[in-house]
Amino acid sequence: MKRNKNFFIVKKSFKSLLSFVIVLTLVSTQSVSFAKTNDNVGNAEKDSDVKVSTEKMMPIRPVIKMSLEEAIEKMTTTGIMAETAELNKRLDKAEAEGYDEKYDKIRKTLRRIDDLQAIPPAMLAALQLPSNIAMIKASQAQSAGVTLNNKAIVKLLRDFKNENIENNYEADMNKIKLLTTELYEGVLLAEKYTEMAEENLKTKKETLKNVNLRYEVGMDSKISVLQAKQALEEAKQSVEAAKNKAKELKMKFNLLLGNNVMQKIEFTDKLMKKKGDVTPVSQAIMRAIDNNMKIKGVDLKLKIKKLEFNEFKMYPKSSSKYLTAKHGIAEAEQNVKNIRSSIEMDVRNKKNILDEKTKSLDTALEMRESTLEIARLMKLMYAEGMINTDKILLVEMSVYKANTDYAKALSEYNKAFREYEDVQGVGTERI
Repeated sequence: MKRNKNFFIVKKSFKSLLSFVIVLTLVSTQSVSFAKTNDNVGNAEKDSDVKVSTEKMMPIRPVIKMSLEEAIEKMTTTGIMAETAELNKRLDKAEAEGYDEKYDKIRKTLRRIDDLQAIPPAMLAALQLPSNIAMIKASQAQSAGVTLNNKAIVKLLRDFKNENIENNYEADMNKIKLLTTELYEGVLLAEKYTEMAEENLKTKKETLKNVNLRYEVGMDSKISVLQAKQALEEAKQSVEAAKNKAKELKMKFNLLLGNNVMQKIEFTDKLMKKKGDVTPVSQAIMRAIDNNMKIKGVDLKLKIKKLEFNEFKMYPKSSSKYLTAKHGIAEAEQNVKNIRSSIEMDVRNKKNILDEKTKSLDTALEMRESTLEIARLMKLMYAEGMINTDKILLVEMSVYKANTDYAKALSEYNKAFREYEDVQGVGTERI
């Protein structure tokens, strides 16, 4: 009865999701049909209709302030991805209950066969049952897969499923958190690039103004003016490119959260170095091996292969069935060994990457500070007429590059730090 209730809940959830998809499809179809039946309407009217339709479907709310923590909280509690994770959890529970019922059925069948074997021959004759009824039923049960071996296998599967319901749910949650974090931090980096590009544009405008003044009094050449104008145009293009990238990522983020893609969000977190102690690699390896879902999966397969071998261990050792079962165990044992080595290698690689990104971040910071100091000194020399405009334009470009390189190094360090921490947990893959 319990199982039927769970299956009803799962079925109901599937119907809800299906209804949601159908509604979206119908809305999409109606929007397209509406547009097609108004081909003769003026462009202004069509734009107005589309705008009204969009606002009705996905209204734009006032500016939303959101931290990364708040974004993760929203994504793991609402929306299709969170609903899918909950549905998967229910399905896991239903599957575990299915194994439980199958195990109970095998257990009861084997018990009945034992009971038949205990019936005296005289009683069998009185009941008009064959004297070998127990053997007949045992043969029928074996043909149907009802054996002590299968009973043990089903118990393993049932227990494994029950033990890992929460682990699988955590893996689903981790996947949502990872996607949300990557997009949020991607927006932060894009906003930082935009801020730097706008600062560079401001500098280029000031430089062009100064070059024009110098040109008017005969202190600079027409070539310098043209070079400054060219640098200004390039700076404008950089600003537009940075803004477009930020807009693209913000729309993706809104789409992920189920907002109108043009919803304005104020990202309250800032791009800064992640804080926290770095776990020693030996300890990280132990954690990863204890928690990783892939390891739990291959360990289970080895146990099952050993149980399956019991069906054939009395066969001739040269028979194909015996050799196949034996090979299955050897292959499963190798997988058990390989997966642990693979996990260790993955942890060590991620630690090496983190070390590399730490050094890259330190180098980028040093380069940024030295470039800013060089730029300060060269501007003083430029004001005294000791260097030409082309030198100033070059150093301004170096400052812009040093700033963007530092932001990129900071973002890459944060990603490496996060991935090194994540590899020590359950992961993002279900089993």
